[in-house]
Amino acid sequence: MELSGRQANTLLVVLALGAVGASGYAIWNVRQMPEPTTHVVGGPAPTAEASATPTMGLREDDAAEETLTQSSDNDATTSTEAEPTESSDPEETTEQAEPTLADWRSAWRDDANLLVIGDGYSNLESQWVQLWAGRQSGDRPTLVSHWAEGTDDAFNDPIELSEGEGPDLHVWSASRDGTTIREATRRIDRFIDASAPPDAVLISLGGSSGDEDVAEQLDRLLEELPDVPVLVTAGPSGLYEPGVADDVVAWAEDNDDRVSLVDLRDATSDEPTAEEWALAFDEALADND
Repeated sequence: MELSGRQANTLLVVLALGAVGASGYAIWNVRQMPEPTTHVVGGPAPTAEASATPTMGLREDDAAEETLTQSSDNDATTSTEAEPTESSDPEETTEQAEPTLADWRSAWRDDANLLVIGDGYSNLESQWVQLWAGRQSGDRPTLVSHWAEGTDDAFNDPIELSEGEGPDLHVWSASRDGTTIREATRRIDRFIDASAPPDAVLISLGGSSGDEDVAEQLDRLLEELPDVPVLVTAGPSGLYEPGVADDVVAWAEDNDDRVSLVDLRDATSDEPTAEEWALAFDEALADND
């Protein structure tokens, strides 16, 4: 059947409207579909690494590396701090030199006070200590003060052996007739209080110490002395009871880190005069100057 022109136009309009309607329905249907996801059915599930962004992954690695670096640094610091270091304290690394006779002499080379702790071989003006002091008086003003044995608490007035130019030397002879090492130790404070502060000390004891433990008593005596150079002298053997002079020398040698020694056991005759003793002592000092 052949359509009229009007029918044909109407049919075209209906077809056009149908096409438009179908197109609209297609668009609406598309909008109603769910959004696509990265998960594919049947494929492997996403892992934590896959779900993390690259930027965050780098930051976590950096943080881990920084933590390891800090840990290493801390371990290194701890290790360094734990390592013992050698002491730089000169008092710990440097050994103190042993005292010498020259050190003792230097202590009273200038203006000085020399304290002598003696016994009955040096307590009189006619005995070896004053005679030796007289040998020093040619080069310097020299005084000698003997211990006042009667009162036993002071020195007698000084005896002037010389005057003139040079450094002053005052010899304080704290010598007592019959005194032992033990008895001298008991009087040390008395001797020092009554004299000027000593620059050096000379010990000449043993003549009355035959019944004493010489080493023990000398230990106690040394503990009571001020911190100044100390010289111990052993007199001629014939003037002491057997073995005493030997004990004095043995003790001084065992304590050579604290005292120096002049050994006169064989320097003179067994029973020298006071002048011979003074001369032998002065020559021993000169030989070691």
